Amino acid sequence: TGGVRQKRALKTVEVFDPKKPKAGWKRLAKLEMPAAVSEHCTVTLAGRNGKEVVITGGKGREKRAMKLDVKTQRWYSLNRLTTGRRKHACVKASINGRPGLVVSGGASRGNFNLTSVEFFDARTGAWLTLPPLRKGRRGHVMTVTKGKLMVAGGERSGRQG
Repeated sequence: TGGVRQKRALKTVEVFDPKKPKAGWKRLAKLEMPAAVSEHCTVTLAGRNGKEVVITGGKGREKRAMKLDVKTQRWYSLNRLTTGRRKHACVKASINGRPGLVVSGGASRGNFNLTSVEFFDARTGAWLTLPPLRKGRRGHVMTVTKGKLMVAGGERSGRQG
């Protein structure tokens, strides 16, 4: 989803079906995002109507979050993140049995590296603050291993937050 072409953010959506690899990537014009975005993070969650694609943050849209209801093929705005971010990591996760997603680190509008971590509660739509990372980082990855969140890599470029 999104990206940059000739230094301009994109709002196009492309899909690849691994069952039909020779068909390659296809643009889905009817699923085009309502706004162009780059330097964001995307997670797929189970929603009320089935799968939802959730996009968080991004350049010029640091506090924004939106979701695509795959079944209805409609985009919706979500509550804004507490801390605006781009070049951050995100992962589908459950916290205390509550389904949702976690975003971590990234860069602020002022190009500070962020240590902040937030959880989006998919049931309530609220963003909750989690304990911060030990070091500010951007361009890192995050995963869940044995029920624990793990971040790895990234950059400490720019100012540290």
